[in-house]
Amino acid sequence: MPGKNLPGTDGNAVFVERARAAGVVLCILGEHLRSGTREELEAVLRDDEVDVAIIWCVGEDTWPDDDVGRFLNGHRETIFIDRAGLPDSSGPMIAITRFLLGHVLKLSQSLENNGGTIHHEDR
Repeated sequence: MPGKNLPGTDGNAVFVERARAAGVVLCILGEHLRSGTREELEAVLRDDEVDVAIIWCVGEDTWPDDDVGRFLNGHRETIFIDRAGLPDSSGPMIAITRFLLGHVLKLSQSLENNGGTIHHEDR
C-alpha cells in the first residue's frame, strides 16, 4: 500500500527509488526543504540518467538565504531552477505548464525522429 512503511524499512526509501527510476524529476519547492525531499533530490542529482528541474516558489528576482536557497545555490550550474514567483501568483502554475508542455513536445519529437508514433483517438 503506497505511503505505508514496511517493518524495518526507511519510509522514504520507496520515494527515493521511484525518483531514481524516473527519467525526469520535477520538484516544486516553497520556503522549506524537508529531509525526505532533500534525500530524493540528492539521490537523483548523483544519477546522470535523471534530468532534474526545480520550480521554486519565490520572487523571480530574489535568491533567499534560507535552507532551500543554500541547497539550490550549490546546484545552480547543474540543474534547471525556475524561480517562478510566489505561491499565490500565477507564476508557479505557468512554470509547471511550461515544463510539462516542453517535455511532451520533446517526447513527441523524439518518437517521430525514431519512427514511432504517438497514439491518439479520433472522435
